[in-house]
Amino acid sequence: MSADLERRLLEEYLDQPRLNLSLTQAARLLDVDVSSCRLAVQALIRQGWLSRDATGLFVRPRQGDVRTWNERAQRQLVPVDRRRAAAAARRGTPAGGRGTPAGGRGNPAAPPGRRAAGALR
Repeated sequence: MSADLERRLLEEYLDQPRLNLSLTQAARLLDVDVSSCRLAVQALIRQGWLSRDATGLFVRPRQGDVRTWNERAQRQLVPVDRRRAAAAARRGTPAGGRGTPAGGRGNPAAPPGRRAAGALR
């Protein structure tokens, strides 16, 4: 669960470069308890994704190029999406994890009352 929280928080900082949050605000943003959020924030600090400013808020590190941070963060986030998509393909479900197997009766590409191409008869 901590890895998911780390990813979600990293995405927030990627989307909003000037974001600065207290621990309580971060927990509220992620809709988790403060202790779980603390673990995720500490991990992101150890990995160099976040730092604390003079007021104690969690921010993106100020040193370095913003573009470099963004590119690095995007590279970090993309492999997880690919792993989820691969796992979903093995299960036969959409990447979101819900729905019917591809080619099944719940295939939105198939017209109503007709089977999808390649479906077993």
